[in-house]
Amino acid sequence: MRSPLQPSSPVSPWPWAVTSGQTLLDFQQQAAQGQLAQKAGQPSNIVYHNLQAERRLGAEALAHAREAPPTPCASSAS
Repeated sequence: MRSPLQPSSPVSPWPWAVTSGQTLLDFQQQAAQGQLAQKAGQPSNIVYHNLQAERRLGAEALAHAREAPPTPCASSAS
């Protein structure tokens, strides 16, 4: 008869230790991948925000140009 402390599996006497270790390893790998993705995404985020600012400023300039009274052309004054 087997004792209650004897492992039921020949792989590990404490299967929870293997599971916890694997979970920790998976977590560390995912954290490293997340950090790498964040570093890779930073330049594209900067470009995106700069383009958005440029679009906003361009739209404001066009709106002000439409609101301004027309200026006389030099060719029509003659």
